Amino acid sequence: MPEGLDLVVVETPLQLLNAVEYRQRVGWAAPALLVLLVPPFSKRSFAALHRPLAWRSVSYLPVYSQRLVEIGELPVEERGFLLEQYRNLWRLRLRWRLDRYARRIGPVGTLVIGNYLPGHKNYIRHLAHCVAHRQLVLVDDGTDTLIVNERRRAALERGEPAREPARRGTWKERFKTRWMELRAAEVPALTYFSVYDLALPPSDSLVKNDYRALRALAAGAERTEEIYFLGQALVGDGFMAAPTYRRVLAAAQAHFAPEPLTYVAHPRESPEDLEQWRGLGLKITRFATPIEYELTVSGCRPRRLAGFFCSALENCALIFGEELPITCFELPSAVLDKNRQEVAGFYAALRRRAGPHFAVVPLTALSGPAPGAPAR
Repeated sequence: MPEGLDLVVVETPLQLLNAVEYRQRVGWAAPALLVLLVPPFSKRSFAALHRPLAWRSVSYLPVYSQRLVEIGELPVEERGFLLEQYRNLWRLRLRWRLDRYARRIGPVGTLVIGNYLPGHKNYIRHLAHCVAHRQLVLVDDGTDTLIVNERRRAALERGEPAREPARRGTWKERFKTRWMELRAAEVPALTYFSVYDLALPPSDSLVKNDYRALRALAAGAERTEEIYFLGQALVGDGFMAAPTYRRVLAAAQAHFAPEPLTYVAHPRESPEDLEQWRGLGLKITRFATPIEYELTVSGCRPRRLAGFFCSALENCALIFGEELPITCFELPSAVLDKNRQEVAGFYAALRRRAGPHFAVVPLTALSGPAPGAPAR
């Protein structure tokens, strides 16, 4: 095993931000970095986060093309033979490129990954099997960490094997398993580097992320008079229809009226949806880096931060403490079209953060600011 070789594998800027925090916590000099590119992110999305640091190597590997995303959104009956073959060729190419990278990088001491969701994150799970390592560390990717832990714990309780079953079936099925399918079985042990208090299975461990590196940068940030509302891709991810999101956003906006809100767009929100939110009188802004990084490195922070159930609310509470008041609006489950139980779990985690500078406000109670309410 190469002396001192560690590897970071991420696919979003937030994952990289948390991996950098872990790197600084353990004092790594120059680990290797692999960025798995998925739309809407490009190489430029990660540059500001990794360029200030020394890396043994920085590699990029496309996981999806925009065309592949478009095909996946089509009903199965509309894809046709050629589109399905395109998908198969891409899967073949992706498996080959992941395996080739794993062979080239060789064994590592610690492998840090940015997500471990089964299903659509299997390309990361595959690398966790193919890259030999002594320790596997999972950093936060927003609230996905809570989902990963619950699903993993349930899988281990069911006794799912930690290794892929032997290849059987026809030669076509064996070929598909060997050259196209991604290895996605649960790993024997996982270390979480997380802001969340997790109920873990016996095989796993937790290292709490308190954002000490970012907190050091935040000490000199100056306050502006803006109120930032953190957007989420709830429409694009199927949590609710656009008219519903517009309605709950307007209710949150009314809570601060007549003070204006600056809406911080999520990277995956479409321009069409953002135009609808702009119609509410919101100022729309985008940042090239995660909000946690933007508010510390830019040297300024808003007067208040608000949002629904995005993980940045909890992260910023850790980074800024009482210097940045935060309002979390709790959505009623009736407005959600899916994942109601998981969202309830997100809010349960956020309510544990509640205090003088972190307010959790039920959206059903909103009808504008209460008479005589203290200044927000």
